[in-house]
Amino acid sequence: MPNAPRKKIEKSLKKKPASKKTKAVAKDHLIEAKLDESTGKTHVSTAQHVKNSRNRKAFSWWAVVSLLLAIALGAILLYEFNSDFRQNSNKLLGAIGMAPPSDQTQDGAGTGKTFVMKLNIVYDKEHPIMKSSIEGYLKSLESNLENTKVEANWLDRNDGAAQQLIDKLDAKSLPIFTTDASITTHPQYPLFSGVIKQNNGEYQFESEGMEYLETPPVDGARFMGAEPEKAQLVIVEYVSFTCGYCKMMHPILEKVVDTYGSKVSWVIKHFDRGGIDSMISQAVECAADQGRLRPMIDSIYEKQGEIFTAMQSSENPESAVREQLAEIAVTAGADKANLSACLAANTYQQKVADNTAEGVSFGVLGTPALFVGNTFVGGATDEATFMSLVEQALNE
Repeated sequence: MPNAPRKKIEKSLKKKPASKKTKAVAKDHLIEAKLDESTGKTHVSTAQHVKNSRNRKAFSWWAVVSLLLAIALGAILLYEFNSDFRQNSNKLLGAIGMAPPSDQTQDGAGTGKTFVMKLNIVYDKEHPIMKSSIEGYLKSLESNLENTKVEANWLDRNDGAAQQLIDKLDAKSLPIFTTDASITTHPQYPLFSGVIKQNNGEYQFESEGMEYLETPPVDGARFMGAEPEKAQLVIVEYVSFTCGYCKMMHPILEKVVDTYGSKVSWVIKHFDRGGIDSMISQAVECAADQGRLRPMIDSIYEKQGEIFTAMQSSENPESAVREQLAEIAVTAGADKANLSACLAANTYQQKVADNTAEGVSFGVLGTPALFVGNTFVGGATDEATFMSLVEQALNE
């Protein structure tokens, strides 16, 4: 048996003339066969050695490719996030005629030059935290925008220039941030252009107010607690009944009107976020016609999950939700047929749309949005904080 590999190879060499390459391979086989005979070690064929050699070569090749890819990726990341590296790279590219044109012509990010952002800021110097909050925001702007310096022109709300700007913008809240058209030349303008709107020749940063110069009207709105005209404090809520945070705030607001009775009025304004929002708000209005405002809202929040299930599991979501709302009205003590007819007629569709547009005009971006007197509260808060805010407003 030990002679078998050698004899087989010798026989194959005698059959036909072989090329130099074949003879070399066969010779290797003979040598290895002899080694097997003399040492008794396990035979490993030349074919296997060739395969292993190729694998070693392939491994080395991919190691080089991987290293080059890692270096390229590192360079890309440095260029993207390290302004010094990008600046030096652009200088080198510029020397050979390949530098990006924008890096040669614009101030700010990627050029090493500082972009000066000039802001007019209308604020209330008597507000306890407004100026310090704004200063924190300005520092955030400078740290998040490369090579940017903010120059603030502070205008107290009672100054003549501030009043002119308030009137020009028809502003409803403070603070106000405006700048001029030069902001559009900032290298990173496309990143933040979504929060800037042109308003009467001014470039105005959109922001939720900290202090309101006027509050939403309450005419024709549903309310709980005291009548708005007679209340010491009016709380206006822009609400979506599909909103989880609105559901969290609901029992807190109920506690406010239950605790303070005739002193506080809780005014309900609808804010349509899309989908089935408008239909549910209309159902609340229809139930309020029957004197079932609070029970209907309570029942909708209690059945919020079932409403979503009905919408998702039906081939006709709108019809399924409409039927679900009619059933909820029954649990709230309203007449089912009456409410269904009110919904079918879209009786309050326009009112919901008008409420939503009004909320947007007051800077409402989401729900719940609460106006506690002239103080704005965006989003849900805990009971202790909100009750403290209400008590403070009542004591003013």
